[in-house]
Amino acid sequence: MSTSGGGTGGCVFAVVLWWICLMWGWAQVTPQNHQCPSRNDLAPCMCTVKTYGLDILCESTDHQHINRAMSKLKTSNEVIFYLKLRHNNLPKLQDFLFLGLDIRHLTIHNSSLTVVEESSINSLGRCTRNVAR
Repeated sequence: MSTSGGGTGGCVFAVVLWWICLMWGWAQVTPQNHQCPSRNDLAPCMCTVKTYGLDILCESTDHQHINRAMSKLKTSNEVIFYLKLRHNNLPKLQDFLFLGLDIRHLTIHNSSLTVVEESSINSLGRCTRNVAR
């Protein structure tokens, strides 16, 4: 025995479910619109907008300027895809320096870093870290 039109209901349901899953997955990987804070707020650090977040470069500066820039970035709630600290007078990473920031890749290169406080980096759970002297 067969019922009239009973075979297409399951197919329509599967197509609708597939479409919902496709749209949900696409929404998860769609780049968002990101915006850098003003140059004055980050100076001497520089900011560039990338597809998946901000690219921040702090070069040839000191811990006071870096602390100020990180404080400003904390108010922006932006994803920092790359944070690059290069050629800085940065003997110590201060406690909670990156707390509240969503940093995906952190690079510290050719800086005077000798002490890394545990609480300065413990909030970087998803971050890829690269520290080079």
